[in-house]
Amino acid sequence: MIGSKEIKWLWFSLVFLLVLSCELEQTNYPPEPYIEFRELQVIDSGNVLGSARYFKIHYYLIDGDGDIGPIYRPGYIGNCYIELYHFQDTAYKLDVSILDTLRWLEIPYVGDLGQDKALKADIYINYGPFVGVQREYTNFFLTLTQFDMALNKSNTIYTDTIIFDK
Repeated sequence: MIGSKEIKWLWFSLVFLLVLSCELEQTNYPPEPYIEFRELQVIDSGNVLGSARYFKIHYYLIDGDGDIGPIYRPGYIGNCYIELYHFQDTAYKLDVSILDTLRWLEIPYVGDLGQDKALKADIYINYGPFVGVQREYTNFFLTLTQFDMALNKSNTIYTDTIIFDK
């Protein structure tokens, strides 16, 4: 027969094993931002200046130390760098006619996040307008790189290729 001492020991062992088996989620992300492409939408619109094309970019961001925000250093206009590649002749080429103010975008500072500094966010960017030459492209894609306030550079993501019929 099992005595009360053995039952207490058995309950203590079961509770101890249960506590050991419960593990909190690991949030040890690296300090460099990591981004994943989710979606690209093309929006054609018209205004008083004529027709324009906008891009709506959706991507997912993880930053281990949560320091996404404005960069106040020479050479940086923003913290999100975007390039447009279009199909010309036989290969995709970088569109060099886009101004730096459209290449560099600013993702704002989120603020204090509490004890866990890791930042996880869905980012939506309305990018454009593009008029003139960019309106004539029939095949193109965008690349995007995110920087944090410590100048850590993320991976580069590539959007889907957009193909328009002429």
